[in-house]
Amino acid sequence: MFKKIRKYLLEKLSPPVAKLLPTQRWMTVNKEQKITLPKNPEAHHLRNLSRDPIVRRAITIVQNALARQDYVIDVIGGRGKMTKQIQIVKNIIEHPNVVDTRKSFIKRMLDDSMVLDAMCCEVARCDDANHPIYLYPVDSSTIQHLVPVDYSNPNALRYAQQQSDGMKYFTANELAYVQRDYFTYQPYGLSPVRIAYDYVHYYLEAMDSANARATNGTAGFLVDLEDVSQEEREQFIEYFANEIEGTGKIPIVNGTKVSTHQIRNVIDDSSYLQWQERLTRIISVAFGIPVEKLGIV
Repeated sequence: MFKKIRKYLLEKLSPPVAKLLPTQRWMTVNKEQKITLPKNPEAHHLRNLSRDPIVRRAITIVQNALARQDYVIDVIGGRGKMTKQIQIVKNIIEHPNVVDTRKSFIKRMLDDSMVLDAMCCEVARCDDANHPIYLYPVDSSTIQHLVPVDYSNPNALRYAQQQSDGMKYFTANELAYVQRDYFTYQPYGLSPVRIAYDYVHYYLEAMDSANARATNGTAGFLVDLEDVSQEEREQFIEYFANEIEGTGKIPIVNGTKVSTHQIRNVIDDSSYLQWQERLTRIISVAFGIPVEKLGIV
């Protein structure tokens, strides 16, 4: 009955009761459903992780540090008569396109570098002698590598991108594709976010294991009551369940001497909650940043 009423209201009410943002999805939670991540993540999985506050903090630290770096344009053999050419190159660096400054351009490129391990920009030529080219950042996850490539031809097509009007192809002069790490067997390396993602995957598996132990666990010890009747045994069970379980109190029973026995697991991290701190340290290692700079000491 409730479902029918809810369906009727959703159909009749305007605007709808709930509206999703473009980045949101409806999700149902099942008690038996495990929290899992794909073992081989795609670009959107890595970008979602990069929005996590701790990961984003690490990315921002690297972006700000590199964007503030000064630079010098030098010429082999001396600057000499190259003053005008140096000024043109500096103009391109300081104003890479009509939207970005040098700092914002570097931050855009570094974001893809740390998330996807590659950064791309399209090279647009211009008739202005003082600014002959413009550089526009491109989502590196949308770039496909053409194989095989005629490396003897500098104008050979090397990259492709699916656009609304069809596939567009680029040469190395039309698209700059820069990688952080280089492998012989694939065009992508191993980004800091991908390293952190793999460890997050291990973390969630550990949490699933902890949840299974907490909900379907078996006691690690057996309490042996010597020389007691069935009635006394039941009284002890009732006493333990009503006055001890969940209270954190130490159970005290009658006896002629004082003795202690372990009745629960006393491992400090029995529920694996310390993984949160370890995860922060993993991210600091993946980005090469001291853990103190991530806001957790």
